[in-house]
Amino acid sequence: MNIDQIINLIKKYQLILLSKKRLGILQQELEQEKENQRHLEEVCAKEHQDIIDLDSFSIYQVFNKILKNDVEQRDKEKQEYLVATLAYDESTKLIELLEYEIGILSKIVTDEDIILQTLNSSLKHASQESLYASLLF
Repeated sequence: MNIDQIINLIKKYQLILLSKKRLGILQQELEQEKENQRHLEEVCAKEHQDIIDLDSFSIYQVFNKILKNDVEQRDKEKQEYLVATLAYDESTKLIELLEYEIGILSKIVTDEDIILQTLNSSLKHASQESLYASLLF
């Protein structure tokens, strides 16, 4: 194996090490985002329930009608629900992106043992060739 092939193996191994590091970071981010999404799901459910509650006839609705605040309150609840839903959707897309990147990096990392064994074997072979060549002179 020539020096260019050994350098190529070293570069591949460096890529694997960087990928492993990034993979660890992404897995932590994914867990945090999944936790965030669980929270956002609860917020969405609460905001949706607020809209349903406002639509049903209640003492609160009567009180708001007296104050002529019913439409504003309903609009406010719908806006809160929309914001919560958008945050949840954004979280879902981020989770998909993180999972995609984790998948790509996981494939890179799976070759670590093969690359490391090949690199060690090549370095051993190259050092033996170098030693043999130096003995001939």
